[in-house]
Amino acid sequence: MGFNSHKMIGATALSLGLILSTGAMSAKARNLQDPNPSASAPSQEMKKERSGGQATTVSGKVTAASATEITIMDANNTEHKIKIAGDTKVMKGGKDATAADLKPNDTVTVQTKKDKDGSQTAVSINIEGE
Repeated sequence: MGFNSHKMIGATALSLGLILSTGAMSAKARNLQDPNPSASAPSQEMKKERSGGQATTVSGKVTAASATEITIMDANNTEHKIKIAGDTKVMKGGKDATAADLKPNDTVTVQTKKDKDGSQTAVSINIEGE
């Protein structure tokens, strides 16, 4: 084999490598653009977004309350305005209660969910005491 034969073999091998790597990248791109996304299971983050976002816990003293909103001052003196929905579960001293039972200076622990607009809605409110 002469010098030109080695060049030709090298060029053929290089071309074959490029063709194979292009095919592999194309297959990966097809997988990334899956036309049937429901075929794969949604991640936990996707499930949280669909359900309105992440759950958080806020604890502190009630500074204001109404049938539709509670304002809480936490231990860091951060004010939290939290919506109260019709299905928010309110408990006081281990017994069922309502938003009307919320009074200023009550110590509460509130489980919330983040709404799509960034606000928080109470899932449950536990009024400490009694």
